[in-house]
Amino acid sequence: MKAPDRYSLTFLPEVRADVAWMIIEARDSEYLSECIVRIDGALRTAPLTVGEGRESDVDRCLFEGPLTVFYEVDRDAAAVVVTAVFRVR
Repeated sequence: MKAPDRYSLTFLPEVRADVAWMIIEARDSEYLSECIVRIDGALRTAPLTVGEGRESDVDRCLFEGPLTVFYEVDRDAAAVVVTAVFRVR
């Protein structure tokens, strides 16, 4: 089965709020914003080839700068859901 060219990307509401606060409170907010843009692009175009698989191929983890992103991929629906974002200090 051929992978889709683009995936829809959804951040769980609480994750979106966490990311917003990370950016607002950060001294390096511009850098964090750039990391989120790179994460967005990677997860929309190649979620199964970026990051690392976890318990299964659909549960994955991506590292970008100081951020660690956990996400799930639904190939059939061409969808990605970000389930958690953490900042490593």
